[in-house]
Amino acid sequence: MIKKILLTSGIIVFTWMSMFSQEATLQGKIIDKKTKEPIAFANIVVLW
Repeated sequence: MIKKILLTSGIIVFTWMSMFSQEATLQGKIIDKKTKEPIAFANIVVLW
C-alpha cells in the first residue's frame, strides 16, 4: 500500500515539475532613464 502511494506521489510530482519547467525567451533593452543609453551587462530576474 505504501509503495502505491509513493509511486503515485512521485508520478504526480514529476508531472507537475515537467509542466512548469518550460522555457521561454525574453528579449529587450535595459535603458538608463536619464541618459537614454543602454546599460551594458544588465541582469533581470523574472518572478512568477
